Amino acid sequence: YAFAGCSSLTNAVIPDSVTEIGSNAFYGCSALRTLVLRADTVCALSNKNAFDNTPYALYSIGSNGNVYVPENLIVEYQNATNWSSLYSGGSGHCQFVAIEGSEYE
Repeated sequence: YAFAGCSSLTNAVIPDSVTEIGSNAFYGCSALRTLVLRADTVCALSNKNAFDNTPYALYSIGSNGNVYVPENLIVEYQNATNWSSLYSGGSGHCQFVAIEGSEYE
């Protein structure tokens, strides 16, 4: 529940020292649309409920969120446990975008 209920939180930059996002970490962050994961390995997502009641949640029709990650890890995130559920083969609400060339580089 690290950021749970922060309804004004629009983006979060996770430092490269973080290796896992815990259950309900962003629960209820209804304005969250940008997540930046800087680690050079996939940051584990312990449970997809970390994003319940956010634009990343599968039931949030018409909204989504971008997750900026190193370009060489995009496919790994798309297939990683729990991240893959949010991504849903590109039809989910979680889209992985390369940090390189973005404002978050």
